[in-house]
Amino acid sequence: MTGDRNQRETHLRIERGFHAPVEDLYRVWTTPEDLVKWAWGSLGKDVTAEVDLRPGGHYRIETSRPDGSRWSFSGKYLEVVPRKRLVTTVTWHPPMKYESPGEKVTVEFHPLGRQTTVVFTHEGVPDADARKEHIRGWQNTFDHVERLLEAAEPT
Repeated sequence: MTGDRNQRETHLRIERGFHAPVEDLYRVWTTPEDLVKWAWGSLGKDVTAEVDLRPGGHYRIETSRPDGSRWSFSGKYLEVVPRKRLVTTVTWHPPMKYESPGEKVTVEFHPLGRQTTVVFTHEGVPDADARKEHIRGWQNTFDHVERLLEAAEPT
């Protein structure tokens, strides 16, 4: 039973539908020009993004905080299947509140015509409290993805 409880505390899964084709969703997840518009959600200010989109390639996304500090996370692409699946490691850099060895994010893109369902899995979250914060944060960033896609829709 401990293993089940531990997985519930250290893994999260979010499934969300978007009114956009899979190509658009994949693009906003993989291009620096789009990542800077949503990757930190409402915390994002002066966001920068670096992407080397290939298995073994690295990424880094950074934002400014009101106190002038810079917060960032980075990782390595473990799997890149265009318009279908991305798997990355995640490392949170100081001054974040915890170390995160072994965190991994999987993003799956499931197209249905001009709509796409994203299945997002974040594994290796340190504990239940961090899991709650991650869920809140990822939901916020997904709201920003949705706004970005809506703004790009032709009128």
